Amino acid sequence: MGKEPHELVLRSAPDGTLSGEMKNVKNSISMPLQDGRYNGNVLTWTLQVTTPISITLKVEVQVNGNELTGHAAAGMLGKVPIKGSRRA
Repeated sequence: MGKEPHELVLRSAPDGTLSGEMKNVKNSISMPLQDGRYNGNVLTWTLQVTTPISITLKVEVQVNGNELTGHAAAGMLGKVPIKGSRRA
């Protein structure tokens, strides 16, 4: 609900699968990526959020250099914008 800083850790495999986790910086809640895939610079995955509400997010982002932008489809809440930059 509102802007929340997160850290995203991604691991890619040669077969196009993507794994990792997304951690909320404020409350340290970590969510594993599910059904992660990549195709070129487009990444997709699903997250099961349980706090503050229980919801499934379907994430799609595009990577351009050290930046990523995209959205998370949040069911009845609509699409939530996502943007980030590489830290390491």
